[in-house]
Amino acid sequence: MSRQTAWKPRKPSRHAALEKPAAVPRTRRSHPNPPNHPKPMTEGVAPAASPRVRIRWLIATVVVLGLGSAGFLSWLSTQSDAAVAEPGPPAVAPATAFRVTYRVDDRAGAQPQVETDVVTVHRPGDVRVEHWTGAPPGVALMSGTVIDGRSDLTLPDDARSYATPLTIAFTPELYSADALNAAVDAGKAEALGDDAVLGQTCTRYSYRHAGIEPLAKADDRDHVESCVTRDGILLREMVTVAGREVRSARAVSLDRKLAAPADYFAVGEGEPSADVQATRRVIEGPPSDQQLVEAPAPHGFHEDRRLTDTRQEIDGPLLPLYLESFVGGSELVVSEQYLYRSQNSLPWSTAGGSSVPLGPGRSGQVLYHTGAVEVQTTVDGFPVRVLAPRFQLARYVAGALRSKK
Repeated sequence: MSRQTAWKPRKPSRHAALEKPAAVPRTRRSHPNPPNHPKPMTEGVAPAASPRVRIRWLIATVVVLGLGSAGFLSWLSTQSDAAVAEPGPPAVAPATAFRVTYRVDDRAGAQPQVETDVVTVHRPGDVRVEHWTGAPPGVALMSGTVIDGRSDLTLPDDARSYATPLTIAFTPELYSADALNAAVDAGKAEALGDDAVLGQTCTRYSYRHAGIEPLAKADDRDHVESCVTRDGILLREMVTVAGREVRSARAVSLDRKLAAPADYFAVGEGEPSADVQATRRVIEGPPSDQQLVEAPAPHGFHEDRRLTDTRQEIDGPLLPLYLESFVGGSELVVSEQYLYRSQNSLPWSTAGGSSVPLGPGRSGQVLYHTGAVEVQTTVDGFPVRVLAPRFQLARYVAGALRSKK
């Protein structure tokens, strides 16, 4: 598996409101009653203010403007604090356990194919995906993946590897309506209204998407249209490439009362495959003699895993990482720290990202995926990214990151 924002208001000048009014030009004072000239007419004309009155007026003006400025700055501070306020529980909790069977029409090749996909999920960490030949219920198993939160198994050859929390966060079969709605608000996706599949209401979204790359605004030639329930279940998907629909999937059955066997998500013991041994090294717990950036556990979450991942992609650079994951109900939050300081560049793609404020003196880049919101930032020179199924949750954790020496 390969590795891999909200606009920031411009603050007005603090001093603009405190600037003194332009001084009134003084005129030379002449004799009050010059000889041979009549006395000036004073009826109906206010007498000129004395210097003492003018000074008092200036002081009062500065005090009022100063109080207004202080109030405005206090309001800005409140807005900044609100930007990283700890979020409460989601309005609609993600579905905890379900199984969906899809009829898939694949038109990418020379000959159209009808296939079957079966996706079984027990959030936050168990996922089983099966790709079958033929129409539902399927004829022969072609490929698949089983993730049990600790390891993953490739079907049908049972090749086992180590599954990090990040693997689960980027599993394309997991969707989040909150993440998709945040992408809509950011202009990276479009909401097309509600529909119904199998008697379930789902919202239609349109976006460009390829693998684990972040979402981008759709165009007529390349886009994905999906229909996702409020609790994060994909019911329909259509993929268009170069103006041609190459794949469509529609749910033909949905089981929300999942009763899977105890070993349904079991990966089993044994040594990982040879290629995994050559390219990965994952150790439970934090690294030794390393400065770490620690994430807080949001309210209602508990720590799930802490591990050091020194994996190396084949023919790729070494990416030593420290990961922490937190679980709250059916939600998973992941913090991933790159273990070398890197001020000028990040080890992950920022293409399509936009700036997001993370509190006083902090900012980051936010990117959107079908199942998670990703916030990238730097803490004490160390690149860190946070993934969560909600924008508010990802931004809060990213804003609360602290370096521990």
